[in-house]
Amino acid sequence: MWVFVLSWTNHIINPQNNSSGLFGLFLTGKLTQITHFDTIGLFQCILPRIPAEQSELLMEEKTIGLLLQSFPYLSSHRILKVLTPKAGLLTFMARFGASKRAALTTPFLLADWIYAKDKKEIHTLTDASLVDNFSSLKQTYERVEAAGKLAQDLLRTQLPGKPTEAPFELAVACLRKIDIFSNPETLVAAFRLKLLVVEGLLNVSEPEVAFTPPEQVLFEQLANAKSFAQLAALAVDKALFQKIDRLFENFL
Repeated sequence: MWVFVLSWTNHIINPQNNSSGLFGLFLTGKLTQITHFDTIGLFQCILPRIPAEQSELLMEEKTIGLLLQSFPYLSSHRILKVLTPKAGLLTFMARFGASKRAALTTPFLLADWIYAKDKKEIHTLTDASLVDNFSSLKQTYERVEAAGKLAQDLLRTQLPGKPTEAPFELAVACLRKIDIFSNPETLVAAFRLKLLVVEGLLNVSEPEVAFTPPEQVLFEQLANAKSFAQLAALAVDKALFQKIDRLFENFL
């Protein structure tokens, strides 16, 4: 609503009172505010207020986040799936095109993301700065494949708006240590078990899959290991990997 008021008096204006000696020009709508003028001959323009839902669209947020997935949209856009510790799984529209920042749209990496907060599901990404590109994991196909499995597990289990501090920290730590594993599948198995534990879904002492006594020992070591060095030293066979995969799928 735009309102222009020209006053020749020095008091609170009542738009319903024409005997006060004022001259009002109303371009649109009704005057809904009482305006106070302290100077004779003051000309004031009351600007329209931006609705709350529109002003929120203009707000920018900054968060650290792990890029899990990226796929093209239109000619020079990409849709990014980013896991954040406070806001959960976020979806960004990236418009970097062929700029230097386009490298920040390739999984897997950790970055600071600046985006225009939107009430809709997809937020507009305005800027990003690299924190860690996990260069060691991209040196072999087996590491990239394992990182992809971790990313898919997070995409399937984490939600927008749900704080994910523990899963986020677990994923970042695993990606930083993936290079010490001769068999990255061991890391994937441990990640899945620990993810179920931090989500409160798995009781390690009472798993829902039958293990042989030796498998039960390895199962508990994978779930409870306190260091990546301990995990990397474990010898896990294909049969146990398959049982852990089946256990994980049962909870999804």
